[in-house]
Amino acid sequence: MDEIVNYIEKAKTWAKAILNGEYDVNEEDQSHFNILQDGSYEKWRSDSLHYFDKELTRTELKKRLKIDHNKHGKAKTLRYLKAAASVIVFALLGSGVYLILNNAHTGGDVLTSVQVEPGKSMAYLQVNNKEKIALSDQDTIYVFQAIKAKVDSGKIKYSRTIEDEEENEYHKIIVPAHGEYFVVLSDGTKVWINSKSTFGYYAHHSEDKRVVCLTGEAYFEVAHDAKRPFVVKTENADINVLGTKFNVKSYKRDKYTYTTLNEGKVRVASRNHNVSIRPNEQVIMNNITTDFEIRKVDASVYSAWANGKLVFKDERLDEILSTLSRWYDVSIFYPEPSLKNLRFSLSTNRYDNISTLLDQMELTKKIDFEVIGNAVIVRSYNKKK
Repeated sequence: MDEIVNYIEKAKTWAKAILNGEYDVNEEDQSHFNILQDGSYEKWRSDSLHYFDKELTRTELKKRLKIDHNKHGKAKTLRYLKAAASVIVFALLGSGVYLILNNAHTGGDVLTSVQVEPGKSMAYLQVNNKEKIALSDQDTIYVFQAIKAKVDSGKIKYSRTIEDEEENEYHKIIVPAHGEYFVVLSDGTKVWINSKSTFGYYAHHSEDKRVVCLTGEAYFEVAHDAKRPFVVKTENADINVLGTKFNVKSYKRDKYTYTTLNEGKVRVASRNHNVSIRPNEQVIMNNITTDFEIRKVDASVYSAWANGKLVFKDERLDEILSTLSRWYDVSIFYPEPSLKNLRFSLSTNRYDNISTLLDQMELTKKIDFEVIGNAVIVRSYNKKK
């Protein structure tokens, strides 16, 4: 079984190399890798695409190989494993595995890939870093030491229960890929949390300010309190407000943090800079240097996701597809990296199938997409298609 796992891992590596246009493999593997470059791969993919559960795939592979050490001997078995691995490409995508097999091994059976559906209301609550609680759509009331939380139709609403500051608790809402969640804090502030984001806050705010922490993206409608400013802490900056509407996008692996103001006034501060912006202005902070750039924008574009829309205005393709990868939980592959720099303007319903948005971009005749299960492969436009 260890030999099978070894060649599964090699096949996964080869799959990523093919999809990203990288063909640097060692001499030992080259003969097997060549099979995947000579055009046979394209035929096998179109003829024999299968969807398997990860464990089921390994079981099925072991059964197909019919390993019999006593009959064939280990050396012959390993040669057969290499031959099989050379026509098996695993692309590990989300919770499943897509398996491409030579038609001779599969007997011609074909299972089509699943539709890529949009995300939905989904999150986990963690209090004081203890066990995570799955927040379902069912109506539930949680009573904690310092606060009460009501879960109702995909949202959580907090209300104070006691005033004892010693009973303060740290609450963290974790929204995975393919998810979103809506939170109402005990002061009345509303927060829409986007996919692959974490939002943290204490049950009791201090007397002089209200502090929350964000990794990822969220849209805020902050309840006004002149005595206690509202502070959003990201990894590299603090956003300070009294009462206003704004969007913050600050993912860990992204190069920039974006703060976009819809209404009111906010101040963005880093270790090097401190600036204030007005409605329809955006602060772009370099997460490495913490340098700022301020630009005029249509703020509604950047908060559209919180209103059920996906809107992009003259946006780079890699930024668009990065957003889609989190919301639809897909992997993006660029055989031609230069395509990342293409720019598009488009708008669609956030809850449509991913193909609706991809089709809009294909109509520009700049680009083609191939969707295989939970993978999106980006290619140059093919007018012969």
